[in-house]
Amino acid sequence: MLNFGDFISILVINLALSVLLIAWQQRALGPLLNESCPGSGAHYWRHTLAALQLLLPMLLVLLFIDGDEKNAIGVFRTMLICVVFGHLLAIGAIAKMIWRRLVPSAPAPQSPAAANPLPARGIR
Repeated sequence: MLNFGDFISILVINLALSVLLIAWQQRALGPLLNESCPGSGAHYWRHTLAALQLLLPMLLVLLFIDGDEKNAIGVFRTMLICVVFGHLLAIGAIAKMIWRRLVPSAPAPQSPAAANPLPARGIR
């Protein structure tokens, strides 16, 4: 059974890993966000992305750590799997948002008929 001390340890480890990843990510994304989001837009996205990096792994840990494992190593292993998976999901979501913002979508290709319409036939 998971006791209170183990639960607090799991949360502290989760928060520490999240904070380290957020610090690294802010340095990497800072110039990109400043360039693509002028004004206060970069500030907003930095905080939004940091919240995503904190909350998604925490949610997975809280959902999937049940404490039924007999040993602490199994509980911490499950916790680390949830944290890593949560960060991968968050990074994927961040990458998708940034990709959509920075890479313009290509216009839909036109069919050959639409590109070269036939001349209208007059009545004879």
